[in-house]
Amino acid sequence: TRAVAAVPTEAPTPTIDVKTWRLKVQGPGVAKPLELTYDDILRMPSVTVTRFIECAGNGRILFKEYQGDMPKGRPWRFGSYGLAEWTGVALSEILERAAIKPTAVDVMPTGLDRSAVERPMPVAKAMEPDTVLAYAMNGDIIPPDHGYPARVVVPGWVGINSIKWVGSITVSEEPIYVERNTEEYVLAGPGFEPQPPAWGPVLTSVPVRSAIALPWPATLPTGPQTIRGFAWSGYGSITRVEYSLDDGRTWADAEIREPNIPLAGCRWEFLWDPPPGEGTITIRATNSEGTADWTVDYSFVEVDLAASASAGSPTASAKLRAPTLAASAAAGAPTASANLRRAPTFGNLVVIGTTTDRVFRLANGVWDAGIPLPLAENAPEGGAVDPTTGDLAIVGNATDRIYRHDGTGWDSGLACPIGETNPQGMDFADNGD
Repeated sequence: TRAVAAVPTEAPTPTIDVKTWRLKVQGPGVAKPLELTYDDILRMPSVTVTRFIECAGNGRILFKEYQGDMPKGRPWRFGSYGLAEWTGVALSEILERAAIKPTAVDVMPTGLDRSAVERPMPVAKAMEPDTVLAYAMNGDIIPPDHGYPARVVVPGWVGINSIKWVGSITVSEEPIYVERNTEEYVLAGPGFEPQPPAWGPVLTSVPVRSAIALPWPATLPTGPQTIRGFAWSGYGSITRVEYSLDDGRTWADAEIREPNIPLAGCRWEFLWDPPPGEGTITIRATNSEGTADWTVDYSFVEVDLAASASAGSPTASAKLRAPTLAASAAAGAPTASANLRRAPTFGNLVVIGTTTDRVFRLANGVWDAGIPLPLAENAPEGGAVDPTTGDLAIVGNATDRIYRHDGTGWDSGLACPIGETNPQGMDFADNGD
């Protein structure tokens, strides 16, 4: 399987003259420092591997959509996973020619781009047979945007380790600490203990991931059709892909298509005749280690019907959602009521039915004090609120509103002050606020 990956880059692509380009292998961890030309690299024994590279920030937009906070960096959804056939020299071959010492600890490639991107890896990872210095991609000279004349490919690890435009490789006899393994590309925040000098656990292997090959949200034609997607893992191979059409209550197996290559990924598909209206497809994958990925809900709207999933509900927006998940799905959320619901589209709102009904928001791992909603028994539209029966509908339009169903029909709705300028500063996703 060949594909051209997205090109996450921290600085403009440098212009490099291959005639003057040199690869320096240096540091206290080697006994024979090297300076290699491009022709020297081409004369070495070559290896070819099919491996994915994925930016550590792939899916970053979900932080905004599910937690209301957008971290710095490009707002990737799932577009920065790419698969290619890489040809080059095993990094172990180069390190052995430089007489790597038994006391060596870390290996750090450094790029020739303006940012001089660099990030170390342990010697054990550098010496794995499929960790390569690549000069070809998909059978041709590696393109400039992908690292010409040579880049490192570190299979299974976050993409920041696969340094492009490599100019030097430093081998140390003690751990190397740089910005990209202490302050960046680490897990920092509630639940993650600092690991000085790093702010938290350092990102290395890519977790199990899966994605549907559809726009988000998607508009589907009527009738039976094949839903396709991809799954991959930074360790092991994909052994199972499942899908749910009822918010995770039941699951079915998708068909995994060959080839299914460890550290590359696989394609999967299932046949489906979508029902009228709006809903979600939830997917999850499992690898040969028995590890499953976190689930992602994909919205769909069938083209020939109103957006609402229930006939007669408000149709002012194609982004209608009603809270439908059980209280246990919102672990750590406010528990003042047994009638707690998490809105399934973005996951950082809960609606609680109490004496004074409120909407709570999760930001930076902490639930706020909530916004009162005048939906109690004495509200103008009358009737009691009972989120357990799913009688609330959240509609995103010019004026965000919450509608209530009293058992006979939908009311005219209430404006809900949780838009972009609300006191909590919530920045809503485009797919249902």
